[in-house]
Amino acid sequence: MKVRIKGVYCKKKLLASGQIAQYFYDRETGARLPDDPSSSSFLLAVEQLRRTKSKPVTHTRSFAQLVTEYRQSLKYKRLKESTRKEYDRHIRYLSEVLSSASVKDIHKRHVEIIMKKFGDTPTLALAIKRTLSILLAYAKDRLEWIDTNVCHGMETARDRREVGQKPYSEAEIAKFRAMNPVGSRARLIFETALGTAIRISDVGRIPPDAFESGSIHILTNKTGAEVLAGVTKQMLEAWRAWEAHRRRIHDTEPEFAVCAEDGTGLHKRTLSDDMREAFERAGFQKGQRTHALRYTACVRMLESGYSYDD
Repeated sequence: MKVRIKGVYCKKKLLASGQIAQYFYDRETGARLPDDPSSSSFLLAVEQLRRTKSKPVTHTRSFAQLVTEYRQSLKYKRLKESTRKEYDRHIRYLSEVLSSASVKDIHKRHVEIIMKKFGDTPTLALAIKRTLSILLAYAKDRLEWIDTNVCHGMETARDRREVGQKPYSEAEIAKFRAMNPVGSRARLIFETALGTAIRISDVGRIPPDAFESGSIHILTNKTGAEVLAGVTKQMLEAWRAWEAHRRRIHDTEPEFAVCAEDGTGLHKRTLSDDMREAFERAGFQKGQRTHALRYTACVRMLESGYSYDD
């Protein structure tokens, strides 16, 4: 069914059953709308969203003005605080190149300049480009300042062979375990990330009683998504060995399961440093990261018979 309502778009998805499902969203806020566009609830939801949106104001259509418009939008205001801070940091970098530019005059060469400027840190360069793409999508879909998003179609610039993003093989997993025995914090991080597919920032927020309870229930820090995962045998073994080691040094109640030896919480950078040293001990290539364990966990699920939707 085609829906021609300004500001509403449809996404189609192939389900595991072979059927094609249609989902409808508001362009500005990303809010999901009811599935039946002919229903009164659909029209009511659209009308309620329209009432909350501010009317477009007179603007110069510069990149700086686009940033101002975006920050006043519901889409930006509904982001998690950590995500807003990340976007704001990227916007500062983008402003160094684009602040005086007219949005309609931003071309692929500007994106290439930005990517080259941060070429020594490719992960950051890609994140900055994604933020620029979000801003230009807002300029195109909500403000209607431009007809095309120049960031689209440039995905091939990314090196799909980037070290650290590939799933780990079973041989690499065995090698890591051999060189990082249970009792170390790095081993606990490794087994938890592999068993749950959560990010390292969320590994450091797991309650201390979660492993013994048999399930980990957490709201992810980046997106707020709810994750419920079982505790694997390897996770429980790593937790008990780490906690026994920690108690021998500081017999204190831990703030989080993955914590400092005195039981206090740790910043994700400290956890990442632990893992970098652990990967080096295992002889892994420089740049391999804990984040790849998310991919590894998903591959394992697929190979076990789960569908892509699952």
